[in-house]
Amino acid sequence: MTETVRNHLRARLKESLLIAIPLILISGAAYAEDGLKVQTFKTHGRLVLKIDEGVPVVWKNSPYGFQLTLKGIGLNDLGAPLGQEAEWSAQFKAVEDPRLASLRISESKVGVRVEGQWRFPTGKNAPANPEMEFFEYRDKTPQYLVDFWPKKGPTVAEVEANRALAIRLAALKKAELQAKQRADRRLATEKRRTETEGLTERFCEQPLSEKTDIFLPFLPFHEKVDFSRWLSARTPDDHFTYYVPTAKTEEAQYIRLALSLYQQGKPALAIKALDFFETEYSRSASRHEMRFLKASAMVKLGLNKEAEQLLARLMAEASDSPVALHAGMFVAGHQIEKGSALASLESFLWLINHYPEHRLNWVFHLGAAEALYAMKQTERAAKEYQWVIENAPNNRAKAEAAMRIGDLYLDRFQYEQSLAAYYQGFTHFKDEARRFPSAFVNRGEVLYQLGQFDRAKDALQDFLDNYSAHPAGWRAAFRLGEIHARRPGKGESEVARKWFYETINRFPMSPGATIARLRLLPCGDQGGFNSESMERFMLEEGQSFDGRGEVTLKRYRDFRGLAHVRALITMGKEDRAVSLALDELHSNGASEARPFLNKIISTLFRKSILKLLAANKKYEALTFYEAKKELISRDMTPDELDYLLKLSQAASDLGLGTLAKQLSESYDHSVKGKLERGIAAVGESGPDLELLIKQSEQYFTKAKAIWLSPGLASTDAGKNEIRQHLSKVREESRFSFESEIILGLLDESEKKLNSALGHAARAQLLLPKGSGPATGASGAEQRRALDYWLASLQFRAGDLNVALEIYRDLEKSVELDRKLKAKQNREPGATSRGATPDDAVIALGLPVVPSLEALVLAQAEILEKLGRWGEAAQTYGRAVEQNWGGNRAVFGYARALIKTGDQTSAKKGFAAMEKVAGSKQDDFWKRLATEALANEKTTAKEGGK
Repeated sequence: MTETVRNHLRARLKESLLIAIPLILISGAAYAEDGLKVQTFKTHGRLVLKIDEGVPVVWKNSPYGFQLTLKGIGLNDLGAPLGQEAEWSAQFKAVEDPRLASLRISESKVGVRVEGQWRFPTGKNAPANPEMEFFEYRDKTPQYLVDFWPKKGPTVAEVEANRALAIRLAALKKAELQAKQRADRRLATEKRRTETEGLTERFCEQPLSEKTDIFLPFLPFHEKVDFSRWLSARTPDDHFTYYVPTAKTEEAQYIRLALSLYQQGKPALAIKALDFFETEYSRSASRHEMRFLKASAMVKLGLNKEAEQLLARLMAEASDSPVALHAGMFVAGHQIEKGSALASLESFLWLINHYPEHRLNWVFHLGAAEALYAMKQTERAAKEYQWVIENAPNNRAKAEAAMRIGDLYLDRFQYEQSLAAYYQGFTHFKDEARRFPSAFVNRGEVLYQLGQFDRAKDALQDFLDNYSAHPAGWRAAFRLGEIHARRPGKGESEVARKWFYETINRFPMSPGATIARLRLLPCGDQGGFNSESMERFMLEEGQSFDGRGEVTLKRYRDFRGLAHVRALITMGKEDRAVSLALDELHSNGASEARPFLNKIISTLFRKSILKLLAANKKYEALTFYEAKKELISRDMTPDELDYLLKLSQAASDLGLGTLAKQLSESYDHSVKGKLERGIAAVGESGPDLELLIKQSEQYFTKAKAIWLSPGLASTDAGKNEIRQHLSKVREESRFSFESEIILGLLDESEKKLNSALGHAARAQLLLPKGSGPATGASGAEQRRALDYWLASLQFRAGDLNVALEIYRDLEKSVELDRKLKAKQNREPGATSRGATPDDAVIALGLPVVPSLEALVLAQAEILEKLGRWGEAAQTYGRAVEQNWGGNRAVFGYARALIKTGDQTSAKKGFAAMEKVAGSKQDDFWKRLATEALANEKTTAKEGGK
């Protein structure tokens, strides 16, 4: 049945049944219940539609709901009354099902569309990934059914719990990793410091290494090209044939005369004849050739400059003639022989451009390459060498370039490229390579600089075996010495020294002789030097060394200085070694030996300071520093300069605030930016905690120095600076405890009692166990000092009950300590351990813990303020029993008894008051007692009347 026919029949049916609308409305609800309904079960929900098996169904599910399309039917087919389709559909919007929030039914050209919105639990029990599972099927009724139920999965609460657990585990793992890395860094720092001190003092036992020594790079031994094999080296007209005219003209006669005089070896007369010829026949066709002849005659007379000018003129005016070719070849060869790189380059390029097809064009390119090499134009030179390799007529000619191209990169210390170039040369021109011995020693140098010491050793040994008399042999011998010196073991060291001596003895006039002596100087027999001859050698040969173009001088001064300092140490002249090291550092700001010299200086000086401080010789350490400080460089690492902080803390402990501040500022200036840069270099584990703690020590030391500086700590600027510094002290630092004390005392001085209490409370939490920092006081004594300070702050802040409890605990602690010390003093040979309370608080600035008498009286005073007269009377009574407090205690005792309101207690109180009034000591309390008794008598009389 087509859709058109179906719609037509539906319209006719609607018209015929209008009269039956009431009946349909009555029966519609029942039909709807049968045609579409939602059923709820304990485990699932069910959507039931009574439709024929032939009705196509399309089901689409989503996390939010579903869409069901029933193709080819209308709402009436599901039971909707004609004309009441909207009302019929509306009844399904509010569905009472725990899994289905609503239904929406509509009709379109396609058919009926049923859309549903899923309902899931909410809150923490809601599914983390809400999804509804379903199962659709048909039965024989016929009915189309869809069962649906929430897909099992974790709830929001479970996911959040798992996520929180994962975060905690990740944080724990990260914390463990960071802790391990911090521990590793701390151990590495200690190991590095130990190694540094060991290397400074035992460098002769250690193999050579970049960490502890300076090494001098060698420049390539570049063999010059002998261009005289192809270019005239004597006169421009070698291999040139002059044209001899046969005519009888005067012009021809001049030419023949000049040639004859030149050939007879009379160049001066030939030049004279040519001058007449130039005057008479300046436009002659032979003028260029005659000028060429004149230039050749000038060369024979030694007038090279004039000759070159004339030849250059010929090259410009007769550029394509044979005369110009020979002129250019002579000028280029002569210029490169003189070392005029730029001028020779211009001449060779002129030849290349004007005679590209000439049989010696490859020589011109080789000349350009050599000129560019001399000018340090590596890339351009490499291109010219490569051109020769590709275009030279035979392998012998090609090898001239191939065996030199590696020198280019070695000259620029580009060792990888250099090694590759030498490899290409040796591979492609194996038979010709032996004609270039310099390539072998240069290749050995490249291998050495690349750290391939075994290969370098073989290459250099091969060079010495095959070219024992070569002037570059010293390079091989010296490097072989260094290669063996890099290896651990006494045997290797001895072999190294043999090679250094070989360098000196076989090549005494080479640069290697000087640097080999410097290698021998610090250790062993010290190259045969004693202290006097060593100083003479350093002053003369060591000072005048210029490398002769074979050794780079950039590091030579550092190389020489380090050898000199170490030699002085091994000779037992440590003071001279330190002075020389300081001179080297001060006079050479860019010294590469700075790290090594600094280690020597810092190790010797720092060890002396710390040794004195460890022996508690604080004054001696400060005195030693003051005597030597001008000699010590500040260009050291924070670890090497930490003795300044220790000295500043020692000065603070001794009450030398100004000196402490100076030392702290000196450290701050010396390490300025270094700690910050180290901290800023954040790794995977975050900033280095050791650096942060070191920085904390720096800030604390600065703050404490200001705190103990006379007058400065009382100024607003000083207080602000102290707060600024202490705000940067981390809790992990062992100085955080003292930082809180200083901050609390600052706040107390400004009457910020609540803030002071906060710092005091944090100080209690941070109180170190065992001995206190810098003071030597025991933990118990510092605890009591803190408690007393905290109690006084609570009292001033008005929290009397807390202050009272602290005073009571303090009384017990002090009493117990007094008994323990009394017992120790009674034991034979016993001495008092630990510091006194006064000692414990000197550096901290805390108030001194008072005596038991003062603590008891403080408690009584608080009890009076609280109106707890009975307890106050008991407390004052304890003081009176111990004869503490004099009249004050007795008066307080009397007043408390009277205030209790108990007649018996009052009677005792007045008796005590009379005792105070009758005492021999005329003080404030006696006068107060007398006045109180007088008032009492007056009151009694008035009451009697």
